[in-house]
Amino acid sequence: MASMSNAETRLFRTPLSLEQALVQVDGLLAAGRWSDARQHCSAILSLWPDQPDALLRLCRIAGKTDGPAAALDRIRRMVAAQPGLMDVYAHLGAALKGLERTEDAAAGYARAIAIAPVDSAEIHYNLGNLLRTTGRPAEAAARYRQAIALRPDFPEAWFNQGVALRSLDRLEDAAVAYRNAIALRPDHSKARINLANTLVKLDRHADAVPHYEAALALGMDEAAHHGALAGALETLGRRREAEAALRRGLLRWPETTEFHGLLGRILSSQGRMIEAEACYLRLANQPSCPPDILISLCGVDSARGDPDRSRAWCERALEVDPDSEVAMRNLLLNLAYQSHDPAMVFAEHRRHGDRFARPHHAEAKPHGNLPDPNRRLRIGYLSYDFRNHAVARNLLPVLSAHDHRAVEVFCYACSTISDSITASFQHHADHWRPVADISDDAIADRIRADGIDILVSLAGRFDGNRPLVCARRPAPVQISFHDVATSGMEVMDYLVADAALCPRDSAERFTERILRLPSFYITTPLRHAPDPMPPPMAVTGAPTFGSFNNPAKVTGEVLDLWARLLDRLPTARLVLKYLDRYESPDLRDRTLSRLAAAGVDTRRVQLMASVDRMVSHLALYDRIDVALDPFPFCGSTTTFEALWMGVPVVTLPRGTMVSRWSAAMLKTLEMTDLIAGDKDEYVAIAARLAADLPRLSAMRSGLRAQVRASPLCDGPLKARQMERLYRAVWRRWCAARGS
Repeated sequence: MASMSNAETRLFRTPLSLEQALVQVDGLLAAGRWSDARQHCSAILSLWPDQPDALLRLCRIAGKTDGPAAALDRIRRMVAAQPGLMDVYAHLGAALKGLERTEDAAAGYARAIAIAPVDSAEIHYNLGNLLRTTGRPAEAAARYRQAIALRPDFPEAWFNQGVALRSLDRLEDAAVAYRNAIALRPDHSKARINLANTLVKLDRHADAVPHYEAALALGMDEAAHHGALAGALETLGRRREAEAALRRGLLRWPETTEFHGLLGRILSSQGRMIEAEACYLRLANQPSCPPDILISLCGVDSARGDPDRSRAWCERALEVDPDSEVAMRNLLLNLAYQSHDPAMVFAEHRRHGDRFARPHHAEAKPHGNLPDPNRRLRIGYLSYDFRNHAVARNLLPVLSAHDHRAVEVFCYACSTISDSITASFQHHADHWRPVADISDDAIADRIRADGIDILVSLAGRFDGNRPLVCARRPAPVQISFHDVATSGMEVMDYLVADAALCPRDSAERFTERILRLPSFYITTPLRHAPDPMPPPMAVTGAPTFGSFNNPAKVTGEVLDLWARLLDRLPTARLVLKYLDRYESPDLRDRTLSRLAAAGVDTRRVQLMASVDRMVSHLALYDRIDVALDPFPFCGSTTTFEALWMGVPVVTLPRGTMVSRWSAAMLKTLEMTDLIAGDKDEYVAIAARLAADLPRLSAMRSGLRAQVRASPLCDGPLKARQMERLYRAVWRRWCAARGS
């Protein structure tokens, strides 16, 4: 007998059965004693040559301790010794995978499966992992599916099936796979995180939250997961809980930029501007501050009514990132809050158009629309606001009254937010196109494929609207509607207004040709509004002025003028409200300090703060006698609400379209004596109204009927006017094509 190794000697000194010897090897493997386990396997093979269980254990040891090449050499010798052994080929596949020989590894796994198909769940799983990690998710998903068919209680196969399906954008299927993994292993924290992220992608934030919370409780305590939970809670409007999640995260990771940015946004949305500003400034002072933080600071100062500082932040954001279209759009919006030289304002809009729209002009493709001036027109409405929003309430009366024999209506919805108003748009549109999750290029391609004749871009500069879709010229005729200034884009052909919004002698400039309706403003009647009460002055004997406009419009210049009015009428009071924004100590201090500096006893000023249902909100107009319109960014929805409740509105139009919305409504109602030509006249009109209780009382009892009977509430009239407008510009395009 040849000389024996120590392991062989021990095996012969204490005679063991094969089973006992293998148990000893397994004990060594469990203890991580790989070298001793190898010696024992070698001893077993010297006594039982080519013993398959020992060979398999040596394959495992080789894969764990040897380099890939050495492991492959050992495993090949084992394959030669046991060519019909499934697990040896499985180890061969693993070794080849380690050497990045993907196709050879896949062949090894396939051979293993062919040897024992019924017992190959683990092999299918490993082959799926190989395919998934080498960019072949569809093939990987098929392998995981086979592994699951063979072993339905295989949580890791379900989990990786979810990973593969999500990379294929099969989000619903991925969510099912993750749920099955969790059902088999409730403590599978990665599956919970991945399921939560998938549900967020599906806009099912409420379903995602408990899985984020469970994953965190299971130890997935990473900054990204705290941030994802906070983001989902914020989307659901559960801002206090989102804030708490972020603050817990900040205790662990105090320097996380995303936490400070998101916390600032949540605090800002609650009107807690000082705290929000502190979050943003912590990042703004860093050399690598993201431009979106600077844009957020722009929003903070805008909400405070400080447009100068707001604009400075926008300019700095553009210095950091000249390609930030959001920063440039915020800068343009900021210009609306102050009076500026019209030439400068126009130049800034052209700067935006030249920088962000013009590069896409080359992408415009020839239009195949039939140039028939009399055929049914395809009208596309592009908006983020097909929901409970002022623009939706302005558009719905028109869209719901369209003559579908004359126009075929397409709605391109840039938001995933959906409510009862969204359902109304879906009902009245001929075609509903959800486009929130696709690029501007893809939206333009869809519009072009739909054969849209006239594309109407709604309120392009606001919120999440997509005006740069129009830069691709997806429709032959493009119209800006419900925006407050020029788009600055040469490819925007027209802008809809009326003679009050855009007088022909105005110095304001537009890249668009102005289309003037007989009257512009239209909205949905407030059918559930309470009946107007008598003016409060009839009881108190002293006038109460008020404004329920966004505080961003109530600049220092506006407050100074209101202070002049209060100085002229020493017994008058002032009520200000906008949602719950005046809960903010910063906003309260800014407002009251400015008024006090102008000589107003702030005990005469009431700052109200609450988020009310519409009926309760409208009932608050019973507390004021005369509504004061801010400037130069005047009211619109707020003006209509005041008039509907029988409260007159005093307005001061300036040289821009954005300052004339209230004046346009008042002209439609033939109430032009409420339109001031300058600040002195503004004060005089308000004072005159405050001294005329009979007129105020008559307005309370009769103004709603006057408004209801006016073009402001006549949707069918406005629909016919818009259709005539669409027909006119279409015929103009057809004539140009013919020439």
